[in-house]
Amino acid sequence: MNPKYFHLLLVIYFISLISCKKEKPLCKKDNKIINNITDCTKTSKNNIDSTYIITKTSKTQNQYNFIDRYPIRKPPIIDSTNFYSVKNNNLLKRKQIELLHLKNVIPSNILEHNNKIYINYLLDLSDNFKTIIFYYYSGENELFTILVNYTLNYEVIDWKIIAYDETAENWFRTQSFISQNKIKVENISYIETNPEIKVENYSIMKNGKIIKK
Repeated sequence: MNPKYFHLLLVIYFISLISCKKEKPLCKKDNKIINNITDCTKTSKNNIDSTYIITKTSKTQNQYNFIDRYPIRKPPIIDSTNFYSVKNNNLLKRKQIELLHLKNVIPSNILEHNNKIYINYLLDLSDNFKTIIFYYYSGENELFTILVNYTLNYEVIDWKIIAYDETAENWFRTQSFISQNKIKVENISYIETNPEIKVENYSIMKNGKIIKK
């Protein structure tokens, strides 16, 4: 073969190879070139998802801003809430009752016929969970006070009735002594001449669960 033709064929061959070669698409991420467009797409999607999650979390937290106006108490405390000590200034709205999942705590028959549910105060027991003290009426003559532990996202962990008062007979009352990790409940009966006191002791666990001793 003529050497000139041979060189010409080689040139044509290499030109065809170069023209057929496909380059990988490029994109930028944090000022660095990424040679895979799929990675860029994933990165973009993840950024959108992260923004969505942050926005959603922010909106969720904003729904609970009303809780910030309540007083915060630190243990140890004695709670003996009764008809004469409540002021009924902090009535919860129906939407707030739903946000705080009180249907999981307060008996349904009371929730259906009673809108008188109040936040009394917040109790600073732990950084791992939140504690809210509520009180509510059952009819006109009974008053219950309840301690509810929540996750940091306001899901109910556990709860305990810590005070009770009644004005029908004035025979029964409950009060509690609460420390950082303990609850001592005193159920008092005035039926007899000398009051009878029955004591129940509970431990507040690090995860917010309340365990009877």
